[in-house]
Amino acid sequence: MSSKDRWTIDIACPSCGVTGSGDVFQYESWSFASDSRTHVSSVSDGFRLQEARSSQETDKIFCVKCEIQVK
Repeated sequence: MSSKDRWTIDIACPSCGVTGSGDVFQYESWSFASDSRTHVSSVSDGFRLQEARSSQETDKIFCVKCEIQVK
């Protein structure tokens, strides 16, 4: 089983000012050596998560009210 390095990030919409947090992680196991991306596991109310569709993309966080990407 692989382990994960986890932490929390602050997020804020530059347009409307709503603030919140997101829980993120990176895999630490050798089996995921080719995946050094930071993944978002959850975001607080006021934001929505768009998960990466391929290994070349990263997860994106959007403000629900403004529909702009904040991370």
